[in-house]
Amino acid sequence: MNNYIYIELLEQTVEQLVDNDVEPINDVSSYQFRWGVVDENIMIGLMEYGSLMQCVQWLESKKLPLVLVISGKHVVTHQVGFSEKEKRHLAKIAPYEIEDKIVGDVDELHFSINPTQPDLATVSYLNRQWFSKIWTGFADKGVYIDVCIADFQCLQKKDNETLFWFEGNSLKVHSSYGQGFSIHQKMAPLVLPKLLENYPLNNEDHRCIVYISGNELSEQLSDDINMVRTTDDAKQFFNKFLPEIQPTLFSEPAPLSINKSLATNFCRGEFVKKVSSAEHFKGFQYVALLLLLSVMTFLAVNGAEIYSLTKKNQLISQQIESQYRQVIPEGIVDDPVRQLADKLGVVESAGSEASQLVYLLSHLAPIIQSLNIDLSTINYSQKDKSLRVSIYAPAFSSVEQLRTQINAKGLFAELLSSNAIDDRFQARLRIRGEQNQ
Repeated sequence: MNNYIYIELLEQTVEQLVDNDVEPINDVSSYQFRWGVVDENIMIGLMEYGSLMQCVQWLESKKLPLVLVISGKHVVTHQVGFSEKEKRHLAKIAPYEIEDKIVGDVDELHFSINPTQPDLATVSYLNRQWFSKIWTGFADKGVYIDVCIADFQCLQKKDNETLFWFEGNSLKVHSSYGQGFSIHQKMAPLVLPKLLENYPLNNEDHRCIVYISGNELSEQLSDDINMVRTTDDAKQFFNKFLPEIQPTLFSEPAPLSINKSLATNFCRGEFVKKVSSAEHFKGFQYVALLLLLSVMTFLAVNGAEIYSLTKKNQLISQQIESQYRQVIPEGIVDDPVRQLADKLGVVESAGSEASQLVYLLSHLAPIIQSLNIDLSTINYSQKDKSLRVSIYAPAFSSVEQLRTQINAKGLFAELLSSNAIDDRFQARLRIRGEQNQ
C-alpha cells in the first residue's frame, strides 16, 4: 500500500465559498491548506490546517510523494474520442478538439490528457497563469509537487457509479473516467442539466450515490432554503433538477481516495517536478560508489589469482632447474627445457646420421665407379633415413643397371626423374635401407 502526502488548497474566505463571482486569489501564501499523510484512503478528520508556511515547515521531515488537491471549480473536464493513429499525438490535438467548447484562448490553459479507454480520453484543463502561481509558490520554498488533481476526482466511486457529495454549501460530482466538477450549490440549476447529456439513463446497472455532510457549515454560511442539508433536501433537489435519476442517499461524508485519480495529473510539461542538482549528484553518488566497489572487488579477486599463479610458476621453475642440474651440473641456466631439448637433438642427430649415411654410401660408391657414372649431388635426410643423389650416365641403360645393382645389395633405389642432355642422361634417385621401405 502506497503512502502520500496529501495537501489540499482551501478557499480563503467565507465570501469565496458562498460567491463564485469573487476573484480568485493570486498569491498562494494567502490560501489556507489542510494536509496529512494518507494511504489509499483519505481521512479528512485527521488532517492539520494552516498557512503555506506552516505546511512547508511540516513537510521538512517528510520524504513521501506530494499530492496537491485543488478546488474543482478551477477545473473543467471533457471526453474526447480518438483513433489509434492519433494516440501518439493526443496531447497536442486533444485541446483543439474541444476548442469550440472553451470560453477563451486555448493557449492560456493548461491541459491534462488521460486516455481512459482504447478510443476515449478525459481532457481536463485549468487556467495556466493561476496554476503557475500556485506551483511556483511551492517551488520557491523548495517544495515540488509530484501530482496535482481536482478535489472531485478524489471521490471514491466504482466504474458503474456517479457520485454526488453535498458538503456544506458546495457540490462535488464525479462521473465516468475522471469527469466531474465542483460548484456552489446555487450554481446547480445551471450546471446539472448538462450532466444528463452524458449520464447513462438507459443503463440499469448504473447507480447514483449521494452523500450529505457539513450541515453546520452550510447553515453558518447561508440561510438559503434551497441548500441541501438533509436527505429530504436531496430528494427534493433531484426531483427538481434531475428527475430522471433515482439516487441512493447517505448522511455522511463521501469516501475519498487518491490512487484511481493519479492519472489525471496537472503536473505535466512545464510543471513536472524539478530534480535539484543535489538530488542528481546524490543519485550519481550511489552509481559511482557501486562502480568503485565493483572495480575494487575485481582488482582484489584478480590480484589474488595472479599472486597464486606467480607462486605456482616459481615453484615449477625451481623444480625444472633442479632436474636440469641433475643432468648438467655446471653452466648457465637460461631456459632449461630448451637447453635440454637442444642437447638431446644434437646427440640424436650425431648418432643416427653417421650410421645411416656411411652405410648407404658404402654400397653406392663401388657400383657408381664400376658403371662409369658421374655423381653430381648428394643429399641425406635424417627424417626419413634416405639418400638423394643426382647422376650423369652415358645411357639410360646405365641408370637402370645402377638401380638394379643397388637393389641387389639389399637396399631400395627409386627413380625420381630422368632426362637426356646432349649425349648423356641425367637422373635423380632416392636410396633407402631395406628396412625403411
